[in-house]
Amino acid sequence: MTSKLPISTRLGLVMQAGFDEQDNPIVRRSSYAVQSDADLEQLLAVADVFRSLCSLPVTDVTLSENSYLMA
Repeated sequence: MTSKLPISTRLGLVMQAGFDEQDNPIVRRSSYAVQSDADLEQLLAVADVFRSLCSLPVTDVTLSENSYLMA
């Protein structure tokens, strides 16, 4: 049976910082290390707190997971 061994998990915020000369969005990203077994509802609550503290509008919240796959 295949399993995974978590290496790292990061909660990310994508913020819109305006538009360039060609009217393409300028984005800023920030990410924070979180526990790999964190509850998704709790992570979203944390993201909402960060969103309220950001001066730029948050357009996306992401969760990036890195794991080893083991046979």
